[in-house]
Amino acid sequence: MTHNCKRLLPALGCCLLAAAALSLLFFFDNKYTARAPLAQGGALLLDADALERGALAVPVDGWQLWPDALLAPGQLGAGAPAPVDTYIGQFLTLRPYHADGSPYGAATWRVRLRADRPVQVCMLIPEAYCASAVYVNGELVGGTGSVSPYAPRVADGLYAFRLNGETEVVVQTANFTHYASGLIYPPVVSLPAAVGRYVALRMALYGLLCFASLAVALFSVTVWLRPQNRDPLYLWFGVLCLGFALRVCYPFFRAAGVPLIRPLYALEDLGAFLVLYCAARMVCRLGGWEEARWARYGLFPLALAMCILGAAASPLLLPLLPAFSGVYGLLVSWYQLGMAAALLLLSLKSAARQGSITLCGLGIFAVAQGAGVLWNGAYEPLWGAWPEEYGGFALVLCFAALMAGRSRALAQENLRLTGHLQEEVARQTADLTTMIQERRELLSGMLHDLKSPLSLVQNYALLVQENGVRLDGDQRAKLALIVDKCRDLGGRMQTIQEWNQNQLTAPATQPLDLCAVLRRFYDSNRPDVEVRDVDFLLALPPAPCIVQADGGQVERILQNLVYNAADFTPPGGAVTLGLAQESGWAVISVADTGRGIAPGDLPQVFRRGFTTRPGDGGLGLGLAIVKESAQVMGGRVRVESAPGAGSRFEVLFPLLQSPGSP
Repeated sequence: MTHNCKRLLPALGCCLLAAAALSLLFFFDNKYTARAPLAQGGALLLDADALERGALAVPVDGWQLWPDALLAPGQLGAGAPAPVDTYIGQFLTLRPYHADGSPYGAATWRVRLRADRPVQVCMLIPEAYCASAVYVNGELVGGTGSVSPYAPRVADGLYAFRLNGETEVVVQTANFTHYASGLIYPPVVSLPAAVGRYVALRMALYGLLCFASLAVALFSVTVWLRPQNRDPLYLWFGVLCLGFALRVCYPFFRAAGVPLIRPLYALEDLGAFLVLYCAARMVCRLGGWEEARWARYGLFPLALAMCILGAAASPLLLPLLPAFSGVYGLLVSWYQLGMAAALLLLSLKSAARQGSITLCGLGIFAVAQGAGVLWNGAYEPLWGAWPEEYGGFALVLCFAALMAGRSRALAQENLRLTGHLQEEVARQTADLTTMIQERRELLSGMLHDLKSPLSLVQNYALLVQENGVRLDGDQRAKLALIVDKCRDLGGRMQTIQEWNQNQLTAPATQPLDLCAVLRRFYDSNRPDVEVRDVDFLLALPPAPCIVQADGGQVERILQNLVYNAADFTPPGGAVTLGLAQESGWAVISVADTGRGIAPGDLPQVFRRGFTTRPGDGGLGLGLAIVKESAQVMGGRVRVESAPGAGSRFEVLFPLLQSPGSP
């Protein structure tokens, strides 16, 4: 219980701070508290000196309204219908003047401005719904769209004129598109430079709200798209940020004067409802209620239905049922407030699992939604944003901090698991290396121990063969078979020993002249090769071939290739050991005139265990050793062969020194 209370204290503090901050905004950033004073004659008094210092005058009061009438300035005198004295924001639609409750219609608005001395000013009229024409002292100075014939275009209008004595401003409006009608946001009056700064600062603020949210949305969705991290929280958070960005992007469309009225307002409403839908998904997932019946069949469908309603109301529903606009406005306001409160209560219920940062964000969001509903018609920001927009951005920031904390915790857990995995891999590798080393040493010892009895058997057989004068032909043939088998077994043991040694020791490479190595090998091995009735030939280039290699490994490669070739070359044939240079490579070649290799066997000749020897054959290690030894020293191997035309094996090493180099 104490732990939960500690979690609630930061959230409670954030709610109180949000309420205090919004209260300050109500008094110090509110067009209705900064309204220009009204003179006794009904004209608004503007201080020319204050305007020249950059102050903003807000003409809220002193307006006259002629509903359902488009009157030119000259028609507002005697004989005109009686106007309705009002202030901007008192009537959000023309519904009070229509028996059918429709918000649609045309209207004429008039205000009189008076300055203590002549001054050049600029008036900013925000979003006159949905078309307007502005007259100053009877002269048309601009407008948005067309009031007659009706052509809607919602945009902020800037109108420059000179205040000289009492100045009459008349605004004609027409609306047959949107659920708001006429002038619902108070204009701003000041010098052109001051109004320009005012517009630029507001655009900068909304640019921060919109594009920061878009950046966070892009990052979150990118994280979610990674295969190893498909946590739906990242998706819901990304869509939440996208929804908020759609909700606050309207100043840019108003500045551009985009004529798509209904789709843009549908996008704005959809964005607001997406924020609530995704917040509900996140809160329920964090609280473990995502599969609860009340969430799956109640909360989520309701939030999704409101998203669909928001997308369809402006373009489809309200044009067919204009009277529904009043109900729709109340529904939107109270749904947003109720949903924010419900999510805050859910978050309070699972505070131990969701953490205080979620509570803080939802608390600020709920307070801001409440302020937006309670202050409807009494508050409009002068410099800043609306309470709901501040609350939505606070929710984005708090959820962003929550997701960043989860990502950081996940990264730390991955690092911990990776560290343990590396330790386990290192331990297993060390154990495996030790086991392999022990087995290789055991194999080497066994081979060494087997050599002595094998040599003894072979020597006794040779001795009997040489001195066995009383042996008949059959006995001599069997004795010769024993000698051959001993030699064959000795060769296999030698091959295994060489392979074992090759695996145990890393090559000690150094600059090596292959011409000298091949010459030495040829001189020492020629007698052993030619005793098989095979000519052993050598072809060397005139210049040295310097490579970085291990001399012992190169000789082991040559032994395997040359003696392999000799084994497969019939009596009277030839084995040629050659050396050449090819595009920066030294190429050692061993060619024979044997029976060749079948095309289907060529891809497998360097595979361990593969052999084409007849009968019991060999172990299939010789060529595998050749390939592995060459690769360890930075070389490669290749083979060319055709049945009946012999074979040519080549081992390539990169040259260290080109011919003629110093």
